[in-house]
Amino acid sequence: MMLSRMDEKSKRISAALRIWKRVQPSHPDWKLVIVGGGDDLPWFKKLARGLQGVSFEGRQPDSLPYYRGASIFMLTSRYEGWGITLTEAQQCGAVPVAFASYASASDIIESGANGLLVKDRDEKAFAQALETLMDDDKLRSSMALRGLDSVQAFRGKAVVSRWMELLEKTSAAK
Repeated sequence: MMLSRMDEKSKRISAALRIWKRVQPSHPDWKLVIVGGGDDLPWFKKLARGLQGVSFEGRQPDSLPYYRGASIFMLTSRYEGWGITLTEAQQCGAVPVAFASYASASDIIESGANGLLVKDRDEKAFAQALETLMDDDKLRSSMALRGLDSVQAFRGKAVVSRWMELLEKTSAAK
């Protein structure tokens, strides 16, 4: 599953489609559901012609059912400030696989524990990471559970507590 703005420059959906082309033949029962709208959507649909198991759902008013229905979440972005979709996916039990293309990705994903980070632009390694999760229900389930635990650090109360600690340290240093 992917949830993204349909913008090639920043989101690299074409990379996801190339990765899917590698993975799909050996995993015909799996589906790639892509949720989101944007100017590049028609182009992505053209690129996906001939690929099996790809569904473009367009922009949706409620993404929660898509997250809840997913086992794995793909993020191929070139850059992000904070990959909110990664934490949203983890909150719903979907294991994220993402390119390590921006600093905060490693703040969200502890690779091998609650998701998988792949060297930026290494589409072959990304495909292998997906296949590892697709082929191992136990590993995928374990990572999903760890993801549910790890996102607790980003809940409002936890974040406010950390900010208060930081502010107190800053005040004490003056």
